[in-house]
Amino acid sequence: MAEPLGVRVAATVDRRGVDVTFAAAQGQLTALIGPNGSGKSTCIQLVAGGLRPDTGSVVIDATTVADGRRMLPSHHRRIGYVEQRPLLFPHLSVLDNVAYGPRARGIGRAEARNRAERELAAVGAAHLLDRKPRALSGGQAQRVAIARALAIDPDVVLLDEPFAALDAAATPELRRLLRERLAGVTTLLVTHDLLDVLALADGVVVLDHGRVVAAGDVDAVLSAPASDFLADFVGVNLLHGTATDASRLELSDGSEITGIGELTAGAPARATVAPGAVSLHTVAPGGSPRNTLLAEVLTLDSRGPVVAVTIAVADQRLRADVTAAAAAELGLVPGSPVVAVMKATQVSLHPAMPTG
Repeated sequence: MAEPLGVRVAATVDRRGVDVTFAAAQGQLTALIGPNGSGKSTCIQLVAGGLRPDTGSVVIDATTVADGRRMLPSHHRRIGYVEQRPLLFPHLSVLDNVAYGPRARGIGRAEARNRAERELAAVGAAHLLDRKPRALSGGQAQRVAIARALAIDPDVVLLDEPFAALDAAATPELRRLLRERLAGVTTLLVTHDLLDVLALADGVVVLDHGRVVAAGDVDAVLSAPASDFLADFVGVNLLHGTATDASRLELSDGSEITGIGELTAGAPARATVAPGAVSLHTVAPGGSPRNTLLAEVLTLDSRGPVVAVTIAVADQRLRADVTAAAAAELGLVPGSPVVAVMKATQVSLHPAMPTG
């Protein structure tokens, strides 16, 4: 039996070069990630009602709220929206800010205020109800924004970089609060932070150049990155090639990588390896069988006791994290020839993601 549908977007926005199809399961939190300009904000605006698709449709809880011919206005959609900035009404008290949504939907003043009080208590902000927004800290204001979003019993909550403008000290507690308060609520989260995805999301959709390049369960998608962006996001190297057998990948220069996986000979494939699992040498070391790749140093980035060395392997890039002492001993500078070495047991092999 298919999962209950929370949100489904299958739409194009021609002027933004966006053509996406993805679904967010009912009652789950789905993260939207991707580089700047990949289409994340467009997806949020399609669901919120700020954009009409040129073709396709947007469906919320089995109701088509937009397609190429018609669009349900934003104020007729039951959407809770939390952005980077809380955007509270400056002239209203905290209590009346949260009560505004229920009042706008026809609930009486007393009942709306009672609901607002309950939501403020649930986010730990009951003591703030008489304050004006200017008297709130950033973290307090975002708590109020969360309470306001949930006070309307939303069909879907949209979180657009909700922690981006906050002090780092306030973020962990707000993550915990959202995980607790959004349990069972269909939610879309736009973020650039891996910890947000790991701490909050059930599923993830990866966007690039206005297209969905990967989607599914968080662990499955993050453990087998489908794009260079996603590999960098997770913190691993990604190399593309062609499988020569079930556990071997050939790069464009003919060099091969052995790893752990199940590939189909002749099919496009990819390898992932952590930067810390890549060692650099001036000559290939002997001993147990290892992957050895001829490379050239491109850049060095000192990060305290660790130096992140970017190297060119065939026509691709790889990062190796080495100690500062090792970098000095090897005399690494841009242009230096090196041998990149990695154990087969530390390389994961994956079939390439389908395109189109």
